[in-house]
Amino acid sequence: MKGIVNKIKIIILILLSITYSGCSTDCCIYKTTAKIYLINESSSVVKSSDSRCFDYEIQPGETIIHEESFENEYSSKPSIENYQPFPTCYLFYYLANSKCETTLTDLNSYEDVKEISDLNFELTFRFTDEKMNLAQPCN
Repeated sequence: MKGIVNKIKIIILILLSITYSGCSTDCCIYKTTAKIYLINESSSVVKSSDSRCFDYEIQPGETIIHEESFENEYSSKPSIENYQPFPTCYLFYYLANSKCETTLTDLNSYEDVKEISDLNFELTFRFTDEKMNLAQPCN
């Protein structure tokens, strides 16, 4: 009798492990939205490098508003402190020197970073001649 009880316990443990192996209690799916002001204060035209994502051409002195919305799985609720702008298609280049602005995914490169409402962010990126001079060769 003892052997049958042990076999039943093992079967129950196996079934429970199969049932709950795909579940995670430490993650959730969140939808974030962001409004990103792209201000070109440089003397060069700035273009997005991949027109399949978006086809931006920002003239000197021009501002465009990029809006993005993503639904992703996170281990904890996203906040403005850990938000990553432009998670895909993030390269822009300066036409004047054909170098790429690679800092658009770095939140520290932005100004006026704020959380407007729950999971709704707003930030400003400025293309400048100084950033153009520090830009990296495009690969």
